[in-house]
Amino acid sequence: MDKILQNFLNGGVAVSISKTFEETHKKKNPDGTREEWVEPRAKDAYEGFQKSIEDWRQTQHASEDGTMVQPSPDDMNRTWTNVVGGPLKGNTYGLGGNQSLSSSSPMLPNSASILLNAEEMETMRTKIKELTQHSAKFAKFEALVKKHMPQVFEDGEDSVDD
Repeated sequence: MDKILQNFLNGGVAVSISKTFEETHKKKNPDGTREEWVEPRAKDAYEGFQKSIEDWRQTQHASEDGTMVQPSPDDMNRTWTNVVGGPLKGNTYGLGGNQSLSSSSPMLPNSASILLNAEEMETMRTKIKELTQHSAKFAKFEALVKKHMPQVFEDGEDSVDD
């Protein structure tokens, strides 16, 4: 199933690789449930992916607020690609139309990287504002020193050799 359709059917919330894979690689029963894998390879890939993600989580520290760190979409794609043995003829088993999940093209970043970039930009704006304020305070201090201790600036160098 297409990623956009999966998101739409899930109320606009991004659907994980494993959930999408389950939906597309398990046989659908008449009652709508899914239990049996379409092939042994699908079961092996799914279980290998789940184990690899759990192993990845074990190596991560909890975030500052104590919650477990979640893998990024790129981490998830790399893990999936490694578990299934890499791409074959340009396609990775199980990803289907979702191969664009990773931001392999810098021109088409995924939404997580856009969110991260927005957060980074806000952090940078805050830092720039703080540095600008410090710079203005320093300029006032420098003017004060020049007024009361002009000999410090007579040699034209900004460094102190004493």
